[in-house]
Amino acid sequence: MIDTKHHQRTLSHLDSVLELSPHNPDALERRGIELRHLGRSDESLAELDRSLAIRPDHAATLAARGLTHALRGEYEEALADLDRSMELRSDDADVLNNRGSVLHHLNQDEEALLNFNRALELRPDDPTTFANRGAALLDLHQPEDALANIDRSLELRPGHPDTILLHAEAMLALDSADRAVADYDSYLRNNRDDPDGLAGRGLAFARLARNEQALADFNRSLEIRPDVPTILNNRGVVLLEMGQVEEALDDFTAAHTLEATRVDILHNRGLALERLGRSEAARETLTRALELAPEDADLLNRRGVSLAKLDRFEEAVADLTRAHTLRPDDIETVHNRGIVFGHLKRYPEALSDFGHVLKAVPNDPEAMYNRACILALMGQPAVALEQLRDVFQSAPNYRASALNDSDFDSIRSDDFLRADLEAIVSGTNSDDASSDRS
Repeated sequence: MIDTKHHQRTLSHLDSVLELSPHNPDALERRGIELRHLGRSDESLAELDRSLAIRPDHAATLAARGLTHALRGEYEEALADLDRSMELRSDDADVLNNRGSVLHHLNQDEEALLNFNRALELRPDDPTTFANRGAALLDLHQPEDALANIDRSLELRPGHPDTILLHAEAMLALDSADRAVADYDSYLRNNRDDPDGLAGRGLAFARLARNEQALADFNRSLEIRPDVPTILNNRGVVLLEMGQVEEALDDFTAAHTLEATRVDILHNRGLALERLGRSEAARETLTRALELAPEDADLLNRRGVSLAKLDRFEEAVADLTRAHTLRPDDIETVHNRGIVFGHLKRYPEALSDFGHVLKAVPNDPEAMYNRACILALMGQPAVALEQLRDVFQSAPNYRASALNDSDFDSIRSDDFLRADLEAIVSGTNSDDASSDRS
């Protein structure tokens, strides 16, 4: 908490000093710092500028102005001041820590780490620097190392709210959503209406498939701060999981309006449009996403599906083949391409794709069913029937589909095979039907 009265008293004292000595650079610097503590950043910068006009190369004043710029989100200006301060005084742990934090906000995390490392050499037990180093390591996808730094920060400064939030983020990165929920619960006990804490806990609930609780947290967070694209996107994902597709689309559209170049938001919007049967709109949205991320295998796969539903099968094959090249182990893409090959009557290629899926997932009922369709279309009805028998053993719900599927007309055209098909679809033993042919 800010001790407002203390800072106000200090300001009054400095005002008295400056009445007697209006050009005192130390008093101007200190007044700028006190104003920053009170959240009056415009006035803070003005006083620090006045101090630097008198004493341009003063390391501490440059560092103070750099920190004020950083708190305003003016990271380039902050970096310029902190760089100049370090030229004048290279071994200041505070400046190194603040410079690292600014670099982290500028997504220069490797260089940020160098600053945090040096700061900790100079001041080995600084909890703020440990926490900041943890944040940079999280962004570098090193969650175990990040957690070690965050834990050390909490040892030195137990219960620090911002560090507890950071610990929760590390738990999410390590797929420990239940522990993340515990962290967010601890934080929210004293900060019940903090939108970041609510949004973070919502994400943790979503990872645990506790969608109603996730939705409640996202709703409350957005009531407090309505126009946050990430939270709108996350709420949309939960709504999509809950089958509330129109509402999910509204969230994705609102998020896209706020941040038009977010590929993940465009991807999710395309998925919602596809679920609503709006394949052309889905294709357009996914095409915009691919303009931003042309090598994204997920986007290529999704657009391939949309193109297939528009009967643009050759274009669909091109997208799905490109997606498969980028991510050869993705079974969904191979399966989708097999379906499209079937529409194009490229049956050997379809059979190869379904075989690839079944090699990876031997009892996948959808792949087995689709393979049976292709075998029947290739004029191998007896082999197709045996494949269907395997499908129904593992997934009886496919029986109703097979009964009227035109792909199995070659089975129905054979009286004996038709009897077998009807027997296995009904779930009865087909041995009697087979014995009539012996």
